[in-house]
Amino acid sequence: MAQSILNVAAGEQQTDGSYLWVYKVYAREYQDLNYWILGVDRPVYDSLVTGSITGASNVSYVEKSGENLLTGIRFNGNIDKDESKVFSFKLDKKYSTNPETKVAFDGCAVLSTTNGPGTLAIPEPGSLALTVLGLGALGFIKLRKRRP
Repeated sequence: MAQSILNVAAGEQQTDGSYLWVYKVYAREYQDLNYWILGVDRPVYDSLVTGSITGASNVSYVEKSGENLLTGIRFNGNIDKDESKVFSFKLDKKYSTNPETKVAFDGCAVLSTTNGPGTLAIPEPGSLALTVLGLGALGFIKLRKRRP
Protein backbone atom coordinates (compact mmCIF):
# COMPACT_ATOMS: atom_id res chain seq x y z
CA MET A 1 0.00 0.00 0.00
CA ALA A 2 1.32 3.45 -0.90
CA GLN A 3 1.83 6.25 1.57
CA SER A 4 -1.21 8.31 2.38
CA ILE A 5 -1.81 11.86 3.49
CA LEU A 6 -4.80 13.19 5.36
CA ASN A 7 -5.60 16.87 5.74
CA VAL A 8 -6.66 17.39 9.34
CA ALA A 9 -7.22 21.13 9.16
CA ALA A 10 -7.77 22.97 5.90
CA GLY A 11 -7.06 26.66 6.30
CA GLU A 12 -8.66 27.22 9.70
CA GLN A 13 -8.27 30.81 10.89
CA GLN A 14 -6.29 31.21 14.11
CA THR A 15 -6.60 33.86 16.83
CA ASP A 16 -3.45 35.58 15.51
CA GLY A 17 -5.12 36.07 12.10
CA SER A 18 -3.07 33.39 10.31
CA TYR A 19 -4.51 30.30 8.62
CA LEU A 20 -3.47 26.81 9.80
CA TRP A 21 -2.97 23.84 7.46
CA VAL A 22 -2.29 20.44 9.09
CA TYR A 23 -1.35 17.17 7.40
CA LYS A 24 -0.87 13.72 8.90
CA VAL A 25 1.48 11.71 6.68
CA TYR A 26 1.78 7.91 6.82
CA ALA A 27 4.89 6.16 5.47
CA ARG A 28 3.88 2.63 4.57
CA GLU A 29 5.78 1.42 1.52
CA TYR A 30 9.35 2.69 1.84
CA GLN A 31 11.84 2.09 4.64
CA ASP A 32 11.72 5.78 5.43
CA LEU A 33 10.25 8.90 3.92
CA ASN A 34 12.80 11.70 3.62
CA TYR A 35 10.52 14.33 2.18
CA TRP A 36 7.19 14.95 0.51
CA ILE A 37 5.92 17.69 -1.79
CA LEU A 38 2.61 19.56 -1.56
CA GLY A 39 1.75 20.78 -5.07
CA VAL A 40 0.96 24.48 -4.61
CA ASP A 41 1.88 27.71 -6.38
CA ARG A 42 4.69 30.07 -5.38
CA PRO A 43 2.39 32.66 -3.70
CA VAL A 44 1.37 30.00 -1.13
CA TYR A 45 5.03 29.36 -0.28
CA ASP A 46 5.67 33.11 -0.06
CA SER A 47 2.76 33.39 2.42
CA LEU A 48 4.30 30.93 4.93
CA VAL A 49 4.50 32.48 8.40
CA THR A 50 8.10 32.31 9.62
CA GLY A 51 8.54 29.85 12.48
CA SER A 52 5.11 28.25 12.02
CA ILE A 53 6.27 25.04 10.31
CA THR A 54 6.21 21.88 12.46
CA GLY A 55 7.22 18.33 11.57
CA ALA A 56 9.87 19.35 9.05
CA SER A 57 13.49 20.23 9.62
CA ASN A 58 13.43 22.36 6.48
CA VAL A 59 11.01 23.48 3.79
CA SER A 60 11.84 24.77 0.35
CA TYR A 61 10.08 25.57 -2.89
CA VAL A 62 10.79 23.22 -5.78
CA GLU A 63 9.86 23.52 -9.42
CA LYS A 64 9.18 20.43 -11.51
CA SER A 65 10.72 17.98 -9.05
CA GLY A 66 11.25 14.33 -9.92
CA GLU A 67 9.50 12.30 -12.59
CA ASN A 68 6.13 13.87 -11.83
CA LEU A 69 7.33 17.41 -12.58
CA LEU A 70 5.45 18.57 -9.49
CA THR A 71 5.94 22.16 -8.34
CA GLY A 72 5.32 22.99 -4.70
CA ILE A 73 6.53 23.06 -1.11
CA ARG A 74 9.03 20.34 -0.20
CA PHE A 75 8.89 19.24 3.45
CA ASN A 76 12.06 17.60 4.76
CA GLY A 77 11.24 15.36 7.68
CA ASN A 78 12.16 11.72 8.18
CA ILE A 79 9.29 9.28 8.74
CA ASP A 80 10.03 5.62 9.47
CA LYS A 81 8.21 2.80 7.71
CA ASP A 82 4.70 2.16 9.10
CA GLU A 83 4.88 5.39 11.13
CA SER A 84 2.99 8.64 10.84
CA LYS A 85 3.97 12.24 11.43
CA VAL A 86 2.03 15.49 11.66
CA PHE A 87 3.18 18.44 9.55
CA SER A 88 1.64 21.87 9.88
CA PHE A 89 2.20 25.41 8.73
CA LYS A 90 0.46 28.77 8.84
CA LEU A 91 -0.17 31.20 6.01
CA ASP A 92 -0.60 34.94 6.43
CA LYS A 93 -3.31 35.05 3.72
CA LYS A 94 -6.60 33.21 3.30
CA TYR A 95 -6.56 30.74 0.45
CA SER A 96 -9.50 28.72 -0.79
CA THR A 97 -9.40 24.96 -0.22
CA ASN A 98 -8.44 22.94 -3.27
CA PRO A 99 -9.47 19.31 -2.67
CA GLU A 100 -7.36 18.11 -5.62
CA THR A 101 -3.94 19.35 -4.46
CA LYS A 102 -1.34 16.86 -5.68
CA VAL A 103 1.05 15.19 -3.25
CA ALA A 104 4.29 13.44 -4.20
CA PHE A 105 6.60 11.42 -1.98
CA ASP A 106 10.38 11.40 -2.43
CA GLY A 107 9.97 13.22 -5.75
CA CYS A 108 8.33 10.18 -7.33
CA ALA A 109 5.04 10.02 -9.16
CA VAL A 110 2.06 11.77 -7.66
CA LEU A 111 0.61 9.27 -5.23
CA SER A 112 -2.38 11.08 -3.82
CA THR A 113 -4.38 14.27 -3.59
CA THR A 114 -5.49 16.16 -0.52
CA ASN A 115 -7.09 19.41 0.58
CA GLY A 116 -4.49 22.10 0.00
CA PRO A 117 -4.36 25.85 -0.34
CA GLY A 118 -5.70 26.92 -3.73
CA THR A 119 -5.86 30.35 -5.25
CA LEU A 120 -6.67 33.57 -3.47
CA ALA A 121 -10.30 34.60 -3.82
CA ILE A 122 -9.39 38.28 -4.32
CA PRO A 123 -9.23 39.50 -7.94
CA GLU A 124 -6.44 41.80 -9.09
CA PRO A 125 -7.37 45.52 -9.00
CA GLY A 126 -6.90 45.85 -12.76
CA SER A 127 -9.26 42.96 -13.47
CA LEU A 128 -11.85 44.35 -11.09
CA ALA A 129 -11.64 47.83 -12.65
CA LEU A 130 -11.99 46.40 -16.16
CA THR A 131 -15.05 44.39 -15.11
CA VAL A 132 -16.73 47.44 -13.57
CA LEU A 133 -15.91 49.54 -16.65
CA GLY A 134 -17.37 46.88 -18.97
CA LEU A 135 -20.58 46.57 -16.94
CA GLY A 136 -20.91 50.35 -16.88
CA ALA A 137 -20.54 50.52 -20.67
CA LEU A 138 -23.22 47.84 -21.12
CA GLY A 139 -25.57 49.76 -18.84
CA PHE A 140 -24.94 52.98 -20.76
CA ILE A 141 -25.65 51.26 -24.11
CA LYS A 142 -28.87 49.75 -22.77
CA LEU A 143 -29.97 53.15 -21.38
CA ARG A 144 -29.38 54.84 -24.76
CA LYS A 145 -31.46 52.22 -26.60
CA ARG A 146 -34.48 52.91 -24.34
CA ARG A 147 -34.67 56.60 -25.25
CA PRO A 148 -36.84 57.51 -28.30
